[in-house]
Amino acid sequence: YCVWGPDYGCYETGWPSCCGSEDVKCPEERPGCEIVAANVTGDGGGAAVSNGHKCACEAEEMGFVIDCENTLAMIDALDFLNVNGCTEKGSCDAGTECNRYYLIVQSHNDFCPEEKIPVAIEEGIHDFDESCLGCDMPDEDPLICTEADKAGHDDNGPSTPPLVGGDYCRVWGPDYECYETGWPSCCGSEDVECPVKLPGCEIVAANVTTEAPLVTTQNPPSLVGGDYCVWGPDNECYETGWPSCCG
Repeated sequence: YCVWGPDYGCYETGWPSCCGSEDVKCPEERPGCEIVAANVTGDGGGAAVSNGHKCACEAEEMGFVIDCENTLAMIDALDFLNVNGCTEKGSCDAGTECNRYYLIVQSHNDFCPEEKIPVAIEEGIHDFDESCLGCDMPDEDPLICTEADKAGHDDNGPSTPPLVGGDYCRVWGPDYECYETGWPSCCGSEDVECPVKLPGCEIVAANVTTEAPLVTTQNPPSLVGGDYCVWGPDNECYETGWPSCCG
């Protein structure tokens, strides 16, 4: 992950602090966000990163009601999360059943007065901070989902749609030079399954030639080294687009 695209929403330099340190060894899995974003869910709620969608719209779309009197619904949702392994990486991505039940727990926890929230909810919600995506509970009209909200717009412009597919859809930084939305088109599709490896660029740059390549009897040099030798070129860092060891 130290060679992935930068993620300035999570890390001050774009990468986990261990990536630039000679004293700290990076863990096998990428560390959690080191920057507390403005859209992290509310004061008393879970600390899961928000998906940028209003909780009222999520409730309408996923078929649940935010009702502070319905203690049973809160407890049932928490039980589902605990029983179905929703703390596991990838289990609580957008559109999953785990994510639906997490949103039930989180939206009630963020909206309802403290005396209406079961102790089990207050204590248990944080078990899913790392694996689940939360929703936004604004102070103004928190239970109303407008057409603008449904369209995914707010004062800061359109929010990023929840991504599905391979790990590169969920944890890599966007690459707007290769993909129109920043990620491969399969990442935003519920119909197309993403391949294990990152798909090639979907945008043809203006400086890419469309002429037929010259016929040559010489075989092109084979690339050796790590998988990064087959990544998209980085002409800002490498003269040929890849590290010299690749050629």
